[in-house]
Order: sequence, then C-alpha cells, then structure tokens
Amino acid sequence: MGGAKPLSGMQKQVLSLYRGFMRVARSKSPEDRRQIESIVSAEFRRYSKLVDQSKPLGHSDAGSYSQPQENR
Repeated sequence: MGGAKPLSGMQKQVLSLYRGFMRVARSKSPEDRRQIESIVSAEFRRYSKLVDQSKPLGHSDAGSYSQPQENR
C-alpha cells in the first residue's frame, strides 16, 4: 500500500462484508451475478463516504450501544 493510510476497524469490516457479497454473487447465474455485483457496488460506493467520515466509536460510546434501550 506504499504510503496509504491504514484502514480503520470499521473500514475493514465494511470491506469484508463487500467481499462476502461479491463471493456470493459468483455462485449465481451470470445474469444474476451481474445484477448483484452492480447493486452491491453502487450501494457500497454510495455509503463509502459515510464510513470514511464517521468518527470511530470510543470505549464509552461503544458501551452505550451494548446497553438496553431504556438504560441510555
């Protein structure tokens, strides 16, 4: 990656999810595969800016998400 900024934990999770979708697409018929790949690519591109711009969760933030709704 020569000089590229390392991926955050969230970016790694999103990339893993993207690759998983593409792996599943390969098991489908050629027509379905093209459609799935097109949709997945478009949606991930659309939301990629959100992942890049989102602030990483700190320990206190992450803890609040693991609590039941009424305790927040």
